[in-house]
Amino acid sequence: MRIRLLFSIFALSALFLTSCKDETTPSPASFQLTFQPTYDGQALETNKEYNYGTFPVVFTRFNLYLSDIVLLKGTEEFKLSDIEYVNFTPDNATTNVAATVSRVYANALDAGTYTGIRLGFGVRPDLNAKKPADFSPGTPLYQESEYWPGWKSYIFSKIEGYAYPGGSGTAVLDLTYHCGGDQCYKSFTFSHDIVVTEDGGKATLNMDLKKLFTFSGQLFDLETTPSSMHGSSGVTLMETLMGNFGNAVVVQ
Repeated sequence: MRIRLLFSIFALSALFLTSCKDETTPSPASFQLTFQPTYDGQALETNKEYNYGTFPVVFTRFNLYLSDIVLLKGTEEFKLSDIEYVNFTPDNATTNVAATVSRVYANALDAGTYTGIRLGFGVRPDLNAKKPADFSPGTPLYQESEYWPGWKSYIFSKIEGYAYPGGSGTAVLDLTYHCGGDQCYKSFTFSHDIVVTEDGGKATLNMDLKKLFTFSGQLFDLETTPSSMHGSSGVTLMETLMGNFGNAVVVQ
């Protein structure tokens, strides 16, 4: 009787251990986030003339910082990154086609359907209070060229280029739109179903410069204000531009 009881206990234990072994937890999946620059729905190219209302405009530089990149699932939040520097127009580019920039976050998420993404445009205040020397070489915030000592702020975004108000081949109007300062930091949530499987997931953020410079259905007057670098009007323009990224970005 004792032997039979011991055998039954052993058999049940083995069954329990086998069942536990079979019920393995899937490993978190990787997630790829791609940033795609465009103008009026077309791939952005540097040194190319685009129609801007009644005259041509050319873009030569477009880069920006993004903070607190978070995927959403209802009320739950899953952070992918604290800070990213996205440079669509690197100095060493071998083509005029602006770069499509991707970031891959390994073992970042469980499989499932996520309901949207939230991200901050610029450098969030606690990080913006620091300087490049506070960070390690090779990290996004180590770059001296993207810091504005006079403002004690990183340059959240740079958009540079030129326009021909009198038509192609006429006098050139230089354009310089640099934005920075805590007042310019903006966070936006984009609702979009994002499916992540055990094999991974992905999403693309399309950033359209024509939409960025469009306010209430009207293109911004480049001739009147070709730069965001001067005085109180420049500060207002910086805030306005950074605040319009919510209208210029589409998640795909």
